Amino acid sequence: MQEAILLYGMPLLFLLMVSNGFASVPPSELILSLAGVGAVLVGHSLVITIIVAVAGNLTGALLLYFTGRLIRQDKVILFLEKIFRFLRIHRWHRAHISTLIGLIEIFVKTESVFLLLYLRCLPVVRSIVSLPAGFAKVPLLMFVWLSGVGMSIWATCWIYIGAFSFDAYQQSKTIIWVGMLLLVFVSLLILKIKVRKLIKSLHHKT
Repeated sequence: MQEAILLYGMPLLFLLMVSNGFASVPPSELILSLAGVGAVLVGHSLVITIIVAVAGNLTGALLLYFTGRLIRQDKVILFLEKIFRFLRIHRWHRAHISTLIGLIEIFVKTESVFLLLYLRCLPVVRSIVSLPAGFAKVPLLMFVWLSGVGMSIWATCWIYIGAFSFDAYQQSKTIIWVGMLLLVFVSLLILKIKVRKLIKSLHHKT
């Protein structure tokens, strides 16, 4: 197993984060925390692991950004609606489309490009925000800079959570391990509440 992680771990991490940056799947929290576990298991540098993860995520985000920048907004949203209906994910598609429209509107109306930095640290919207950023034609260098900073914060947190949790588990420090899991659960709960409030505020502004 350790040999497989050494050979394929970093390329797989990069590809999974490209997928997350472009399509929001698999969940970055899962990918990054497992990357932290894998780094501890084989002795990889956590810093290099973070760099690879951010590079992959930013690549996927740029693909989505240029999709929004080069293709008309109504065509992209219509295409997304057809995909979500085909996959029979009705609740998910409605939530994402309404969130997406709200984000587009706030970018266009207020030109708050620094919102990118904040949104990159929130679940659900952290990936899809690249599309409305492209629609609003946020400057490329600004997009890369703010996205890179936000993604670095996000990746560092989750990779270190995975690494420390696995290290505590290996050392049979059950209290620390359980405590970290509770911390992750509470953090995700708080972030989800913040996302819901953000979505509501976006709808009120539109």
